[in-house]
Amino acid sequence: IYHGPLTKVIRRAKIFSLSSLALTTLASPVMFVLADISVLGRLSLVGTCFAASALSTAMIAVFARPYVTTFRKLYPREEKASTSPIIELTNNNLFLQPTTTRVYDHQFIVQSARSLCTWELAKNVQVPKDTVTPGQEETVAETFDPSGVLLGRWIVRWDEDGQGECYEVGRVHR
Repeated sequence: IYHGPLTKVIRRAKIFSLSSLALTTLASPVMFVLADISVLGRLSLVGTCFAASALSTAMIAVFARPYVTTFRKLYPREEKASTSPIIELTNNNLFLQPTTTRVYDHQFIVQSARSLCTWELAKNVQVPKDTVTPGQEETVAETFDPSGVLLGRWIVRWDEDGQGECYEVGRVHR
């Protein structure tokens, strides 16, 4: 089991950001009523405060989205010599709800160039052409919400040269 070293930091940043957005939203009417300036000035003040808080919250959500908080291997119940473990990755959304992505074939995990992300699901994979059937599609990974509802799938379609091209159905955390 792997636990991301920045998990607590990102969690605290999200909590702080959401709290400041909530306080800004709640304080906006008070600032609007109590400010001793023109209506246009009040609108500008309230709008600027709200926009800054909303923008910082959105930026934290976007940049922290790919961060994996836990990484673990799950072994299928039917133990076969050829069965590889399922890799389970857990991310947290903006509201700190965990989403789980299960990767069924580890050869589709490649290095990533994205921020706060070491790995990602590959868009293209090359395997020996005698190991796949051209035109066949396979589910490589699935993402689930906290209640277990399927959010999306990462699917590979094989061609005659053993080249696999992946595409997304729904919303997958890559």
